[in-house]
Parts: sequence; C-alpha cells; structure tokens
Amino acid sequence: MLPNPDLGMLTTVRDSLEVEAAQLADTGTDDPAFSLFGLSLKQLALLLLIVALAVFAIIKVVIWIKNRVHSWYAAYKRSEACYFKRFILHARKKDSNKAQLSLYRWLGQLQLAEPTIGYFISHYGSEDMRQKYHDFITARHTANRATIYYNVAEWQSARKNYIFMRKQGNRPDKEILLNPRH
Repeated sequence: MLPNPDLGMLTTVRDSLEVEAAQLADTGTDDPAFSLFGLSLKQLALLLLIVALAVFAIIKVVIWIKNRVHSWYAAYKRSEACYFKRFILHARKKDSNKAQLSLYRWLGQLQLAEPTIGYFISHYGSEDMRQKYHDFITARHTANRATIYYNVAEWQSARKNYIFMRKQGNRPDKEILLNPRH
C-alpha cells in the first residue's frame, strides 16, 4: 500500500497547533478572565458604582421633595386661607358651634386692629351683612336664642374685601385714590 500523500499536510497542521498551544502556555492565559453577565471585573465594579450613586441621588431627591412638601403643608395649615376654609366648611354644614369656633380662629389669624366679628363686618362686610349682624346682637341682648349669620357667599365677599384692602395699605375707612399723582 502506498502512503497517503495528505498525511504530510496533517502533520504540519498538528505541528503548527502545538506551537500555538506552547505560546499560549508561555503567556499564562490558561485561566479565563472572571466575567459576570459578559462584563469584566473592572466593568462590573464601575457599573455597581454608577448604580450606587444613582440610588443615592434618587434617595436624596425624594427626601428633599418630602421635606419641601411637609414644610409647605405645615405652613398652609397655619395660614389664614386654611382657617377660612375650615370656617366655610362648618358654616355650610350648619354646625353653628364649630362654625363659631372656626370663625373666631380665622379672625384671630387676620391682622385686624380688633379681632372681633363686629369689627370685621363693620369694615369689610356688605350692608346686608351688617344689618344681619345688628339683628343678631339685638336678639342676643333680648335673651332670644340667636345664631350668627353664616351666608357663605357674603363671608367670602367680605374676605375678598379684606384682602383687597390689605393690598391697598390696610385703609378700610379711607378713600382709595385711583391716581394719587394728580
């Protein structure tokens, strides 16, 4: 039998593979590098650092927003507008005891020279509101059981008058000049 002529080529390929394997063995890359999810150790550490910083930033922003909302809400709960809304709520429910308490609490928040119902109505209320309050005072002095006049629309109008007067310099009894330069 004749020797196979292709065997010579197979021996040369085998020899070249052995040389490459020897070179790889010399460089010390027998152990594959550590990888997780296809990332090297350095890439994984960088990714974890970025994620940790992002989580830290999100937590800080959420805490800041929570504190801002809390301080805004606390300021609102102490504001004149909140006390007025409580008064209107109780007045609409026709609960005269709670309405009267919340009315006095709201009047206490206003910057009035005299924080009383009579002073507020006489300076900021409508003529009808003044008359109803006068009737209430008269009925109270004659031993009749009377309640304060709680027409919500008129109280809202009186509050608007108060706010308008405050913006004009708190002069309820002085004439408001449209053009003070002339």
